[in-house]
Amino acid sequence: MRRIISIIFRQYDVGEWWGALSQTLAQIMAFITVFNLALLIPTAYVTWFAPWAQKNGWNVPFSTFLLTIFIISIITLLLGYKLLTPSSFAFWNRQFWKHRNPIRITLAEMRKTQERQDKRMRAIEKAQKEILELVRK
Repeated sequence: MRRIISIIFRQYDVGEWWGALSQTLAQIMAFITVFNLALLIPTAYVTWFAPWAQKNGWNVPFSTFLLTIFIISIITLLLGYKLLTPSSFAFWNRQFWKHRNPIRITLAEMRKTQERQDKRMRAIEKAQKEILELVRK
């Protein structure tokens, strides 16, 4: 079972180009979505919502429909900010740490340097103690 899970969740390094393309497309999608919604909302109102509401005896003006869509969008944005953003950053932090992170490499080098310095300091302290013992005798 563990082998199956490791195969399913294995990740591949295909280079930076795929990530760059994906990030660029994801970033411009927000703007494309705004244009798409500007066309979709009036179309949905005229072709679907208004006929359905009138059939049920409601007279809902477009401004009310638009305000409702706006309020739902704001609530969705708030939920995304409160719930999705922290989880996404936690996930990306793990991914950044895992895949060719220059900070991780630098920290490992710093740790090795610190260990060498600590080893030297212990040797110096040991030598100082030995010298003090010799001087005291």
